[in-house]
Amino acid sequence: MSDMMAVMRNFESDTKVLKALDETLSKAVNEIGTVR
Repeated sequence: MSDMMAVMRNFESDTKVLKALDETLSKAVNEIGTVR
């Protein structure tokens, strides 16, 4: 049971990191797109 909790916590933190990366990338793409 505790393994499942650890997996869920890792999954949540990974998801947060991916979301932050995704936001950063889309922001960069939008800014590059408006510069041209």
